[in-house]
Order: sequence, then structure tokens, then C-alpha cells
Amino acid sequence: FSNSDLADAFDDTHTKSWWQFWRSSKFDTKEYEADKKKLNEFFKRNGYIDGYLVKDTLIFDDINQKLHLKITVNEGNKYYVRNIDVEGNTVFPKEIIMKRIDFKKGDIYDQEKMQLNTTANQDFNDALSLYSDYGYMFAEFDKEEKRIDKDSIDIVLRIREGSRVRFRRIDIEGNSKTKDKVIRRELFTRPGDYFSRSALLRSVRALGVLNYFSPESLMKFKVNPVDEENVDIVYSVAE
Repeated sequence: FSNSDLADAFDDTHTKSWWQFWRSSKFDTKEYEADKKKLNEFFKRNGYIDGYLVKDTLIFDDINQKLHLKITVNEGNKYYVRNIDVEGNTVFPKEIIMKRIDFKKGDIYDQEKMQLNTTANQDFNDALSLYSDYGYMFAEFDKEEKRIDKDSIDIVLRIREGSRVRFRRIDIEGNSKTKDKVIRRELFTRPGDYFSRSALLRSVRALGVLNYFSPESLMKFKVNPVDEENVDIVYSVAE
């Protein structure tokens, strides 16, 4: 990678050119520490899963009142996906899980994408969502990476499916003006139904559309496990 490639990985620490009048020129230690982690994440997104920041030196130019950063990195080797195996799955076949994982043989190994598509991406179409939308609230994925030679990697995904869980009670708290029945008719979670993360989120969105409650309060819903097969839900609202 070029110097500019790596410098662009930083969110807040940048060299200020004379024409960039809108950009702050002040050096912030906390922002810089956070940006150093971004550099390691950049390597992992681009297949260099062993890449890391070795050391950094801060040199202060007393005459010009400027700070120079000298950063040393170790990029390591670039890795490509060779094989992906799934173990422990009895509810969904490997083909459906692999469609959610969205990797094929020969792809650059993006470690961040693998993690998101396995357990939690923003679109909720990751592999774990298959289980959490089908009642398997306690399902978990374990990932094992096996380096093969200097440029290939095998991935083993082990799934612990657990028991299928149902909604037992659906409670509402914080409403003093809005009646329970007005809130309940907007919910997609019903006692006796199998647990579904997407049903919970759809319920929160539906309550938000009413414009009766603060958005911050709606995101404070509680999921309280009762036992291995039942769970209670409490929706918190602030009118």
C-alpha cells in the first residue's frame, strides 16, 4: 500500500493542506489512538490479516509548530479464501448459510466482512439472523481460521443452535396516556410465537411511526430469558 492509502484509513488524523481551510489542524491524542486501530482494521479488510502497526514516533517541529508522525507497519501476506466448512448445523443446510456468508473460493479474505456476515451486519441478513428469526435466540457461531501456505486460508464455522424459544409475556412500561391496546396492535410479537429478532425490530419501527414516543426510549426494549424455551419482552416507551 502507498503512504496515502494507509493515511486515508484514518478518520480524524490527517495532513492539512493550505487550501483545506475547513479542516482542523489540531492534533488530538484520543482521535489518533482510535485512528491507529482503524489502520489495523484496514489491513484485515484487504486480506492482510496479520498486518499491524509496529511503532509510531511523534516528532515536534518547534520552529513551525507542527507535528510529524512517523509510522512503521508490518503488512504481512495477503490471504485468499480456499475452503469454508460449516459444522453443527441441523436446522439449515450449508448452502443457505453460505449464501448469507457471501464468500467463494478465491475471494480476498476480508476478515471484517466475514465477521459481519456471520453474526451481525446492518441489513440483518447475516447467517446468525437465520437462526434468531426462526426462534433460535441462543444460537452462536464460532470461527476458526486455518492458514494454508503463505496466501490461503480455510475457515471452519461451528454453530451451536440451542433450543427453539417462544415469546411468553409481552409487557409495556412507561405509557401513562397511550392505552396498552393501542400499542399492542402495532406489535409483531405475540405470546406463544417463536422468538424473532426481525419481529422485535419491526415492532419498534411501527411504534416509532406513531410519533407518540421518543425514539431513544423505543430502543431500550428488554429481552428477559425465562428458561431455555421461553423469553419475556418488555417494550419501554416515553411519551
